[in-house]
Amino acid sequence: MGKSLKSLDYYEELLELTMDLAYEIQCCGAETYRVEDTVTHVLSAYGIQAEVFAIPNCIITSIRTPDGLSLNRMRRSRGSSNNLEGVEKYSALSRELCRDKPSLEDFRARLKETKRGLRHYGFWIGLLGHALAAAGFSVYFGGTWMDCIVGGCCGVAVGAMGAWLGRFHTNVFFQTVASSFVLALVGYVLLHAGLGSCLDAALIGTIMLLVPGLLFTNSVRDIIYGDSMSGVNRLVQVIIISIALAVGIAAGATFSNAILGTAVSTPVQDNGFIAEVLGCLVATVGFCIVFNLHGPGIGFCLIGTALSWGTYSFCELLGASEIMGYLVAAALSAIFAETMARIRHYPSTPYLIMALLPLIPGSAIYYSMVHAVAGEMDQFIDRISYTAALAGTLAVGILLASTLFRILTVAKMHRQKALGK
Repeated sequence: MGKSLKSLDYYEELLELTMDLAYEIQCCGAETYRVEDTVTHVLSAYGIQAEVFAIPNCIITSIRTPDGLSLNRMRRSRGSSNNLEGVEKYSALSRELCRDKPSLEDFRARLKETKRGLRHYGFWIGLLGHALAAAGFSVYFGGTWMDCIVGGCCGVAVGAMGAWLGRFHTNVFFQTVASSFVLALVGYVLLHAGLGSCLDAALIGTIMLLVPGLLFTNSVRDIIYGDSMSGVNRLVQVIIISIALAVGIAAGATFSNAILGTAVSTPVQDNGFIAEVLGCLVATVGFCIVFNLHGPGIGFCLIGTALSWGTYSFCELLGASEIMGYLVAAALSAIFAETMARIRHYPSTPYLIMALLPLIPGSAIYYSMVHAVAGEMDQFIDRISYTAALAGTLAVGILLASTLFRILTVAKMHRQKALGK
């Protein structure tokens, strides 16, 4: 086709539609590199070279038409969610557009159809997901089955508080403070009522709902792929949310102790490998609901969780250090996620997040907060340093596996180009 067959309006509409797609996938919680690749690949399929720059909450794209005209667009989002269903569906739509190169009318229709077709769990199912996640991790972190019930109740309280505050579009810092305050209050009340015995396990299990695991994972992946600004931006958000979590827990514990008296809690116990795996699997189902994941992918996520914790436990059985166990388990989790992504033609993000769940140092984060609140700064520094080391180990494990797969992908592309010639 000649250049004259495409008007300026055509390129403006193409750019707008592509930005709409990128906006939607960013709002669902996609990594920065995925947002940028979506714009680049779709426009490239239509014969347009683009320069894209994305950071959390903002996308900027510049293109040059075959007639030599420059077009620029910026799209800013007000926030992102943990909607893994959306990440999967919009990524699939991006691949379809690159393959089919439909007309702009069809492009718009497919985008609207994808948006309408996104599935969302209802309010009560969402509360069930929060309850399962908190209850499963309460057992995983050394609580009794009664503590599992306490954790489930705390999870419901966190889910209800989050849903209520979400109606008012409150910021994430305030939501985290309020939710962590409520979970501490509910936990202390139930402990005083004699329902549980190990408050620490129930609180740690519920805290996992508020620990920004997806945000941390995306920050690591952004840094791995060279998007340092986005990675650091997300990492700062992780730190701010962690501070909010500490403030809320401390306020809830102080208020509860002042009203109800000091709680007497038993230490966490070793529930054994089988109970820990079952707890992880139950928690994974809960998090799949919380992160709006549907269909067969939930089953594969369960496999990833079992594989991750089984690998860590095996390393521990062999006498390896905790750091080494985290490194091996994180690398294997990333390999599993990348492999499943290529087999099922879905993003690797859901599989990686769920596989990493047992490795997120929830207990280390909790006890760091306990020492900080108690004014035990030496213990706090030791604990928070070790927590940072574990998080860094997870990042290194992901980096090693992701880099390996990236090398293999580039090598495959070069091979295909050579054969094409």
